[in-house]
Amino acid sequence: MFFELGKCLDYAMTQKDAPMVPFLMSDGIGLIWLGEYVPNKDPNGRFVVLGPAFQDQASVFGISDALNRLNLSHELRHKCMNMLQDLPVVDFGQFQCLAKSLHYTIGFTDTQNLKLRLQNQEQCGGEGIFAAQPADYERKNHREQMILQFIRDGNVREGNKGYNDLLDLYTRSEWNTSWLKSPDRTAKNTLLIFTSQCAQAAIDGGLPVQDARETEEEFCGRIERQRTATGLVNLCKEMVDAFTERVAQRKEYTECSQPVYLCCAYIKKHLSEPITLKFLADQLGYTEYYLARKFQKETGVRLLDYIRQTRLEYAKILLTTTSLSIQQISERLQFGTRNYFTRVFKEYAGISPSDYRSSAWNRQRESMKS
Repeated sequence: MFFELGKCLDYAMTQKDAPMVPFLMSDGIGLIWLGEYVPNKDPNGRFVVLGPAFQDQASVFGISDALNRLNLSHELRHKCMNMLQDLPVVDFGQFQCLAKSLHYTIGFTDTQNLKLRLQNQEQCGGEGIFAAQPADYERKNHREQMILQFIRDGNVREGNKGYNDLLDLYTRSEWNTSWLKSPDRTAKNTLLIFTSQCAQAAIDGGLPVQDARETEEEFCGRIERQRTATGLVNLCKEMVDAFTERVAQRKEYTECSQPVYLCCAYIKKHLSEPITLKFLADQLGYTEYYLARKFQKETGVRLLDYIRQTRLEYAKILLTTTSLSIQQISERLQFGTRNYFTRVFKEYAGISPSDYRSSAWNRQRESMKS
């Protein structure tokens, strides 16, 4: 559809009588294709096309505006946007290499001085759609500010498509392109700075400074250890998710004091480690009796019960999403023996762990069939 609507097919059809060189086609959305005719005896001609891809200066906002101008239905526009997100982003140098490979594969041996013919050369001049353009700092800053505001609001809920779409487009279009060109010190420094901004946004959103800075230190260490551009892009998304979810959790405990919230946050992050009342009290500078009383008064739940309930809720996730054995789950969540874990789980959920897993898996299979 895009190949035809962008007049690329029409342009390709005009090239069969031109000298045998690759030609580069583009449309108003920013999609590009590489094509070349194959020499043969077919009077109608036959050409090979590689694509589509995005040019490295493509704007996500520009793509969205272009789709709106096509007067597509909301459903089709949404489907197209999701499809376009998976396309690669390339620069002129990459397409030149592809053109030489295509030219040679078709049967031509002279590739050293090969020059691409450009569909939009008259309108764009020079290297056409790949002509140098100033970086759109305002657009990048606008997206960053939107993401930082999501963090301040703790605005990440299941089904919040606005958050997911923005973060996915941001990591694909803004970060991935530059990092693929320079996936080393510069890329790491850029993400380290953004991590600090996210930490401050989380603090502005109510996350305790200690929790925010510990999360920042954790991701800074992981960024330094990362060796690939793709890994950095994935870390960027994971980092933003982590800060946003922590702020969301903090807002759930608006009636709780900071010490009680810090207890809850620590417990959720260290479910697979031994957690004692004495350790938590020592970390907060309280006596065990004072912390236990304060926690129960603010949450309505005994601290040790909260630890057990949180572990049991996580056990449900492990039972339905992993193939870990009951014993492995029991050991990972500090329950010890399988018999003890089974008894405690059944008291809490009203069903044994094995029956819970079987029931969940059966529901998943039925859902897939429907």
